Amino acid sequence: QFPIGLSRRVASRRPQGSPLLEHLRVHFPAYLSDRDASGSPPACFIQREFERHVRCGDIRFGHATLACTRCGFEHDVAFSCKRRGFCTYCLHLRMIEQSTFIQTHVIGHTPVRHWVLSLPPPLRNLLGFDSPLTSKVLGAWAAAISRHYLVQARKITNPREVVILGVGIVTAIHRASSMLFPSLHFHSVVTSGVFVLNRESGTVTFIDMPAPTPAEISDVAWDTCKRAVRMFRRKKMWTDLAGTPGQPDRVAAGEIDLRSRKRPVRFNASASRHHVVVPVLPGVGTFDVWVGQHIRRGETGRLGALLRYIFAPPIRDHQLVREPDGRITLEFRRSRHDG
Repeated sequence: QFPIGLSRRVASRRPQGSPLLEHLRVHFPAYLSDRDASGSPPACFIQREFERHVRCGDIRFGHATLACTRCGFEHDVAFSCKRRGFCTYCLHLRMIEQSTFIQTHVIGHTPVRHWVLSLPPPLRNLLGFDSPLTSKVLGAWAAAISRHYLVQARKITNPREVVILGVGIVTAIHRASSMLFPSLHFHSVVTSGVFVLNRESGTVTFIDMPAPTPAEISDVAWDTCKRAVRMFRRKKMWTDLAGTPGQPDRVAAGEIDLRSRKRPVRFNASASRHHVVVPVLPGVGTFDVWVGQHIRRGETGRLGALLRYIFAPPIRDHQLVREPDGRITLEFRRSRHDG
């Protein structure tokens, strides 16, 4: 039994007015036919994402009929595509659902910090087309953060009194920058301390810890780099190369298999936003870590805003404006450094 108001609210949230969706419905079939004629069709998963997105909210491809048992009013609501690529409607709903669930049932009132890992350009392109490999690098990132907190916790706790259980981490994978360039990076919400088990009482408590220093953030970045290189080496995707004369410390030099070809690369680590920047070297990619705001206990409004930010879709409808000549203008979320 659905009230009339609910059916109308659900129907009004359909993405019928999205400039991007209207544009795709008109031009996507012709685009596919042109690409097929040229012999270079898009990747299958990209084509599948577009095809499902074009059908999102189209009543011809299936719908649910909501009826009021009191007055008999009926309303048809079209099915959504439920894709995870760039559908503004489905990703907006998923953003609201995930942020609300994690804030209410996962984080609660635990203090957290916002951590961000940016990957070197060669890895952005490689991981963007390899989901299992992305999970491995994400595991290395989570392990480096956990190790940092465990080392710091051992300095302030007595192992005879408590057992350190670890930290909590929630991560969202962003596959594009704010300018829609392919730029895979990780946004993580990490507890600002560790959970410990009291040996006598058997209770679990939370110990809040001070903010990491810039040097410690740089250490986490380098630990992530080393773990990722070891993972590539185990998968036989990495071959160590001899270092160049005068090469600084904390530089991993090797040849990585990028599926289509092998490329010599060098990786280092940095915390650039915290003024721990390694010397700029040509041909060296950087694992860059940034630690943002600290959400204290009880700051539910700030926590909700942070979660909605990390789960936000790459494009939102209010950023898209259809011009009179048919073009679509994308407004950035914030002004660039050059204005």
